[in-house]
Amino acid sequence: MLKHPQITRRRLTQFLRGTLLPAVEGERLSLRIETNPNPVATAAEAETGPWKEVTRGYAYGPAYTVHWFRISGTVPGEWAGRHVAFNAEIGGERTLWKDGEPWRGIDVEHSDMGLLEGKGFGVEDRVEGGEEINFLIQVYTRNSETTVAGREKPRSVTTEVVEGAEMFTVDRDLKALAYDFEWAMLLLDELAETDPGAAGLLRALNEVCNLWARSGRDALAPARRMIAVAIGNVGGKLAHTIVPVGHAHLDTAWLWPLAITHLKMAHTTSTQLSLMERYPEYVFVHSQASQYEWIEKEHPGLFTRVKQAAARGQWE
Repeated sequence: MLKHPQITRRRLTQFLRGTLLPAVEGERLSLRIETNPNPVATAAEAETGPWKEVTRGYAYGPAYTVHWFRISGTVPGEWAGRHVAFNAEIGGERTLWKDGEPWRGIDVEHSDMGLLEGKGFGVEDRVEGGEEINFLIQVYTRNSETTVAGREKPRSVTTEVVEGAEMFTVDRDLKALAYDFEWAMLLLDELAETDPGAAGLLRALNEVCNLWARSGRDALAPARRMIAVAIGNVGGKLAHTIVPVGHAHLDTAWLWPLAITHLKMAHTTSTQLSLMERYPEYVFVHSQASQYEWIEKEHPGLFTRVKQAAARGQWE
């Protein structure tokens, strides 16, 4: 047991927030944002244009309408050999399209899409520098005036605002350590102070801080092993084995029109599939049969990916 556990916990928080997380993402470069001002239904129609360049502050709407955006730019040559990702904070619920099909959703928790094709827009590949990027994003607008009970307020003409789009370098190894460290801290918060596993986990995380202070990036691999061992020792031999899985239960027509649920299903499905391709151990569960039928009819390529994931044991 460490002599001052509360002081140690504050040290862990400072290390995560002040050292690890700020260093995960590096140099940044703004990307060009364009929108198709015409009301089009399909990706093929959207790609024909016309395209109008927009900047930060561009507002659009109203609620429950579909808009298409194009994000483009060039990877700097000096970024060669690095992992590069992009994000587009352009408002609404966003879905990245590839080869005429929804490929993955974009939101605050899933914002580091890699630039290279071939691996599901993951960040597994390193760029060569000079790559031209051109991404098509479908956005359906939200309704901030909707309420669970009572009358809906009058709808605003504009509901979404463009914040910007950018590409940035990503330190994937450091990000993995940051995820491990943060997850271990969350686990520590749930354990009683008298739990032997908690004492071991706290000691291991403190040692990770010490190791980093001594060795810097050379500590990446041994630090992750240290955390894994400490987590494995929590609970002892008599504890249950619990396997967390992802889950989505989309209300078919609750606070939005049925047509929006179709878009939400494609958004959710493509996002989960992209996570499975990045994390082979990830398992996801989805329950509504009628929504699978929509995917089968409207996005056959996406439905094929679902069947492949089910065959691998990742989709239940």
